[in-house]
This record gives sequence, structure tokens and C-alpha cells, in this order.
Amino acid sequence: MGNEDGMTIVNPNTFVGGKPAGILDIEESHDGRIWLGSQKGLYFFIDNNFSEIEDLAGKSVTKILVDKNQAIWAVTNEGLWVIKEGVVDEFSKLPLARIFDLIQDLEENLWIATSAGVFIYDGKKLERFPLIDWEIEKIALGIEKNVYLIGDGNVWSYDNEKIKQLSLPTAVYDVIQTGDSGDWFLTGQRFTYDAPYGPLFLNGNNFVIYSQADGLARNSVADIYHGNDGIIWFSINGAGVSQYDTQSVYSLNVEDGLTDYRVNTIYQDKKDRVWFGTRSGGINI
Repeated sequence: MGNEDGMTIVNPNTFVGGKPAGILDIEESHDGRIWLGSQKGLYFFIDNNFSEIEDLAGKSVTKILVDKNQAIWAVTNEGLWVIKEGVVDEFSKLPLARIFDLIQDLEENLWIATSAGVFIYDGKKLERFPLIDWEIEKIALGIEKNVYLIGDGNVWSYDNEKIKQLSLPTAVYDVIQTGDSGDWFLTGQRFTYDAPYGPLFLNGNNFVIYSQADGLARNSVADIYHGNDGIIWFSINGAGVSQYDTQSVYSLNVEDGLTDYRVNTIYQDKKDRVWFGTRSGGINI
């Protein structure tokens, strides 16, 4: 189904090979495979077919990272896994702890957020980040090449020398760096429909609050994605998605072709297709 902006929404049932449900994260590898983390395992999509990684079947895959060496990392409810040259292995160097998130910094180090603090892996050795010894749920790179660490609604910023806690108008559960436009902070709780604040945008040293008054379908935002064309996409809890081009906001929901109001994650691939991973409606493109 097309809309006035020429975007196509494709029902996942049109794809051959089945579809995963409960999509939590989407990434693309150099070979054109679209990797899909779901509540039931890890899949990839290529040549109009979905394939499942059998070693991760039944595991909830909450985060996917394609590193600079094209290894595929998957954060699951049963630990951290890595796929290198087609071989699937559990990353067993970490202490017993729940793993929440990971990123790769500009020096190609992996930063791993866990219930036991933060760990850094340089490809050979694993070290604990010494300035944080409590649970960190999210980790992100900032536009100033800093590392954000998020835990219990609080945010710390590390600039490779010192760490500081940010003064925020409300609790934050995630930070997303959107290309050259800046850093966005998601407020409240991820799957809460009602939120007093919308996402925060860090403009220099000041926070700008975006909300329904600015055209968002709701204040409660589950994900933000910076598209290849400069459009910023907002996944709105229980209300589809909104797109923002710095001048106006346009929203999409089930009336426009989405198969679920609840969009968990958004991704734009190298072919400029925008993927919407939904809670129970599979994949929309």
C-alpha cells in the first residue's frame, strides 16, 4: 500500500520463508543481509527469504551489533553470542551477569552494559570499566565522541578522561545519536503509553523537549532512527510512527498500512528501504 509520500508498506505475509514475530532490533551486514532480533531468536532476510540461526532459536535477541570486522553480535536473555565467518559461539569471557546492551567505539573496542557494570573488550582482553561499578542498562556513542551510560533513569557521559552525570529534567532510559543532528534522550519507560515528557534533544548544553504539541502522535517514544535522507523517525508507543524532516511531522499507523500500532524498532538499509519491526505484526517495509 502506498501513501502520499510514496512509501510502501509491505505485509510480511507476502515474503517467502515465513516471518519472525516480536521484532526487537534490526541491522544490516556488508553482504546485504538484514538481521532481525526477535523474541524467539535471530533471523536474517536476503533474496526475499527469512532464515533462522538455529543456535539462538527460542532466545530473546534484544540487540544486534555488526562490528567493523563484520562479526555479528547478539545480546540475548541467555548471554552474549557472536557469529564470525558463519560460526556461532557464545562469548564466555564475561562474569555471570545479565547483559543489556553493547556498542563499538571509534577505536573498535566493544563496550558491554551488564547488571554488574560495564566491560570493555579490545578483541583480545576483557577489562571492567573502572568508573562504573553498578548496573548499566543502555550504552551509546554521542555526537561529541563521548560514551553515554544509562542506568536507573540517570545518564553519565564519559569523554575518555573523566565521567560526569548529566542534569536531566526527567528520567531517561536510552540515548540515540542521530548522525550529525545530535543526541536524543528517550524519557519515561520504553513501553509506557502515557508519558509527561516526550524525547529530549541535546542542543549544545541545553535540552529541548519534543512532545505532542510539536506534532508527535504521543509523548511516549520507544525508538528514534536517523534515516539516510536526514528524516528522523520516531516509534510511538501504541500509535505507529512519526517522521520529522526538521520542518514538519507526518505520522503512519495501521490505517496507512502498518500491521501493528506497536513498532519496536526502525531501520533504513543501503537500498533506502525503511524497515519497521513490530510487536506482533512482523516486519513492515
